[in-house]
Amino acid sequence: MSDISLDRPPVVVRRRKGSELLFLLAGVWAVLIGIGMSFIPLMLFEAIAVGVVGGVVSLVGFIQVTRPTTLTLAPEGLGYVILGIRRSWAWKDISGFREERFRSGKAITFDVQKDGRMGVFGIPAFFQLTPTALVALLNAARDRWSSLERPT
Repeated sequence: MSDISLDRPPVVVRRRKGSELLFLLAGVWAVLIGIGMSFIPLMLFEAIAVGVVGGVVSLVGFIQVTRPTTLTLAPEGLGYVILGIRRSWAWKDISGFREERFRSGKAITFDVQKDGRMGVFGIPAFFQLTPTALVALLNAARDRWSSLERPT
C-alpha cells in the first residue's frame, strides 16, 4: 500500500478485502450443516450446537460486513472501530507502537497514558498493510501530529 500518505489526512486503513464476508459465509455454512445434521438420528444435540455456533459466527460476520473494522489516522488522533465499537486516542496520549507475536497471530500494541493512568492497548494485525508497515505508519503519524495543539 505505497499510496498511503500522511499528507492527505485522514488516513483510513481497513481490513483485507473479503475477510469480513468470509466470516459471514463460514457462519452461514455452519448453520446449514447444523440443519442438515438435525435429520440424522441421535445427532440432534450436536446439530443444535453447530447451528448455534454458526448463528453467532454469522451475526458477528454480518456486523463486520455492515460496520467494517477501520483504523483512522488524523491530526486529532488515532481512531479504531471494530464490531461497531469506537475507540479513539489523542496522539499526545499514546506512544511506543510495536508489533507483537502471540500464539494466535500478531498484534500492534501501544502504550496509553491519560489522566495519570497508564495501560497497553492492542489492535489485531489483520489490516491491508503488513504489521511492520502499519507500525511504521503509526509511528510516523504520531511523530508528525503529536506536537500539534488542538483548537479550543
